[in-house]
Amino acid sequence: MKFALFSQVALRENIPKYNLRKGITGTIVEKSPMPENQ
Repeated sequence: MKFALFSQVALRENIPKYNLRKGITGTIVEKSPMPENQ
């Protein structure tokens, strides 16, 4: 999935390892390439 810079986004699932909960919102401010194995 690709997002434009400065788009508002929301998590679709919990990420307990980082204490992030479904529904938390954020803004895309920088993009980094993702390694092929992820």
